[in-house]
Amino acid sequence: MNLYFLKIDPNLRKVCRGLLSTRAVNRLKKISHPLKRLHVIYGDLFIQYVLLEKGHNPPFNIRTNQWGKPFITGGYFNLSHSGEWILCVYHSAEVGADIESYRYFNHNLADYFFTKEEVKYATKLSPISQQIYYIDTWTFKECYVKTIGKSIFNVKQQLIAPFERLYEVKQAVKINKEKLYYVCGTMDSYSWCVMCKADFSHYNKKIVTNQELVEKVRQVHTGGKV
Repeated sequence: MNLYFLKIDPNLRKVCRGLLSTRAVNRLKKISHPLKRLHVIYGDLFIQYVLLEKGHNPPFNIRTNQWGKPFITGGYFNLSHSGEWILCVYHSAEVGADIESYRYFNHNLADYFFTKEEVKYATKLSPISQQIYYIDTWTFKECYVKTIGKSIFNVKQQLIAPFERLYEVKQAVKINKEKLYYVCGTMDSYSWCVMCKADFSHYNKKIVTNQELVEKVRQVHTGGKV
């Protein structure tokens, strides 16, 4: 399983415009929020980068299900972004990914999405531990629903995430009688989690620079070989 991380450099957004897919260009026409526009731009380029890395050739025939989970012939990938970081996971089996910045414990959201057991556990923690547990739990839940191709609302107040995390260690979990495999960790002040429907013997992490990203995608758009 391959994990790719990218820290966004806003200064390169103008250079990237001519490299975007038609879908991304159309999405940008409907978005005015600066950060959301960056996520669309760099998310689109990052998907192109990862698919090229894994041997796919453009044009990429990416399809999505009713909840927006992407599919491509010959492999599986999933993308997540938060703040200045983007995470993309690629594997031969169905995968899900989520990355979130650590922030304050939102009691209203926790009451709405978390189970009673999780809320009770969180209230006993110190303020800092509460923040860590809250976001780590959220990334696990998001990662799970993205793996199975559904929405966070499908598991609202139902799915119990692990109460403690072992960072950078592959673990197995059984949810609704299905065995899944996941690994989680931190990047700067962000929590991340990736999950897969099949066991994986190891995983590779790569932090991609903005220069690598643009150069690789540009080669294809200008007719160069990758």
